[in-house]
Amino acid sequence: MRSEGDNHQGRKVNINEKLSAISFSTTTTTKLTPEKNPDVHIIVIDSVASSQIIRALPQTVNFLLHGMNAVQFRKFNKIGSNSRPNALALFFGKSTENVVRSPMNLPNLNADLDFEQICERYLDNETYIPIEYRDAGYKTLGAEDCWITILDHPVCHGMKQKVVHHSYRTFRSRSTEDSELKKIHYHGVCHSPKFSYSWLVEIAHDNTRNLYRADSDLYEFLVKNRMALNNSFIFLLGDHGPRLGKEAETAHGNREQNNPFLYVVVPEYLRKKQIYKQLRQNSEQLVTPHDLHSTLKDILYFQPTSSFTDTSFMKYDSNPYGSSLLRKFEHGVRRTCKTLPIPFQHCICQFKTDTVSDLNLTRTLGEFAAQRLAGRLEMRGVSSVCEDIALGKVISVEKYQSCINKSTNTTTYSNYEVVFEVAPPANGRFQILVRIDRDRLQIDEEQPFIRLSVYGKNGQCMKGDALRPLCTCRKNLDKNL
Repeated sequence: MRSEGDNHQGRKVNINEKLSAISFSTTTTTKLTPEKNPDVHIIVIDSVASSQIIRALPQTVNFLLHGMNAVQFRKFNKIGSNSRPNALALFFGKSTENVVRSPMNLPNLNADLDFEQICERYLDNETYIPIEYRDAGYKTLGAEDCWITILDHPVCHGMKQKVVHHSYRTFRSRSTEDSELKKIHYHGVCHSPKFSYSWLVEIAHDNTRNLYRADSDLYEFLVKNRMALNNSFIFLLGDHGPRLGKEAETAHGNREQNNPFLYVVVPEYLRKKQIYKQLRQNSEQLVTPHDLHSTLKDILYFQPTSSFTDTSFMKYDSNPYGSSLLRKFEHGVRRTCKTLPIPFQHCICQFKTDTVSDLNLTRTLGEFAAQRLAGRLEMRGVSSVCEDIALGKVISVEKYQSCINKSTNTTTYSNYEVVFEVAPPANGRFQILVRIDRDRLQIDEEQPFIRLSVYGKNGQCMKGDALRPLCTCRKNLDKNL
């Protein structure tokens, strides 16, 4: 199934070409005013971490900070394993994975939407940020360079109706042949407020080395369109850190997965106002894609009535997990992984650990983890089509600080982070938290096994996102289960 965001014939394209439609369009009029309704642009570079973008895109980052007075958020925390859960939190304000908090002695939070609700029906009736901006009078653009969109991947329904006024795929396919359309595109003037989202996958998703080559293009785009973007909110971010390639396989790369980058640019006329100062204060706090969702709602519905002067805390009924970055955060609530909907396995906060050197213990933990991984496939009724799971070797075991019963001064349980490899032909490197409570080994059933190695098409016989990284399909299987 092809969709609005597909590029023409799935071919690779120039970054400037993908982004150029943001600041230009055909002539239109609207009742909204630029003063109360500034442009809003979201640019996602898939699989790029907070520290990684500083290494790879120094020119771009320098211009964002010093040429556009962008605010950098170093404590931006992903809330899901891959692009989809983070994208749905951003655009829908909904969680799609359970928030596992049991290692922090807190109850788990159930996902707002399950796989069937996300994939096996159209999402037109859900509250979707691009549609909200479109219906409010903004001229909208959606641009994704992947052959399938974030809402469709891999076998999902996505949206049935047209979502945005302009999509990258149709522009790309026509502009290669239609010189008149090119002239309109590059020289037209749009008097309507504009909303756009651009999701760039090709430059970093599969190979982080490609990101370094994008610095000049991104820098030149921002410099060239600096004046056109002066009245814009710009959210430049990653959905998560690197998950593929050699960089992702390092210990540092593994930590970077949970900490995507985020830069926020506000319209020039607001940069000396209180709302900009509040944004800077909030940049020192832990934030999530849910906060971005609330910020986008705030810009569209609430801030225009006060001419962007209201920085008081506001709770959003549509997304209780999010707080606007333009307002004060809730007073007296410390923003940590215990108070925000961040699963323990993705939390960027540092917990004290000690390396376990006891070989008998590490082997026991590794075998238990491999058995539970095999059991999870069996429980879902797919073990017959997946290669058998058996422990290959234990890579590492880290012990978290033990929980002490204060009344008896005894250890009640201990948590261990286990990284292990599965033996061929299944293969794969995984990470999971194992608890030892009174000599009993336990794994929370809601806690996902995190795949640390590339799996490509190995799990393509699996229908759901949760199972695809866990299963290596037996040969000669081509049916989705």
